[in-house]
Amino acid sequence: MADEQQEKTPLEKLKTVVSQLKDIEHHARNNLERLSEIWLLLEETFKKKKALAERVNDLLKAEGATEDLLKAVIQEFDKECAEMQKA
Repeated sequence: MADEQQEKTPLEKLKTVVSQLKDIEHHARNNLERLSEIWLLLEETFKKKKALAERVNDLLKAEGATEDLLKAVIQEFDKECAEMQKA
């Protein structure tokens, strides 16, 4: 029972964080796909009201930037995990 309550190592904690970030990245990718579908719908349906589609386009850009940052952080954390495993 004492082994189950043992504190995680820093490497285990970092791997948990990486796993959580990858899950967030997956959801971000799904959000981008859904936003793209919405954008296309608005572009086709409201051709005279471009402002609606432009607002969704702003969301697409922000979500895309977030996904790019997530990927970069995940790569850095994966690299750190590899370094910690070597030590």
